[in-house]
Amino acid sequence: MTAPTVDPAVYAQALADIRALRPYGTYQAPAGKLPPVHRPQCGTERGYVLHSVHGEAPHPACRDIAMAAQRKRRAAGGAS
Repeated sequence: MTAPTVDPAVYAQALADIRALRPYGTYQAPAGKLPPVHRPQCGTERGYVLHSVHGEAPHPACRDIAMAAQRKRRAAGGAS
């Protein structure tokens, strides 16, 4: 079975379209994390996940609980 070939003209047009959307070398990394928002779930693993989902820096309590749970899962061989 051979790989499908792409017509060079189609490839060139697609590449030109992509470069028109964002010129080469203009990528900017996203800004830093947002400040944490206090939620009822804070201080739990779920609170840590919610901070991550919303692009926030986690509270120290959320981070500590999540890291302790991660260490426990690793020690148990991932069975928890």
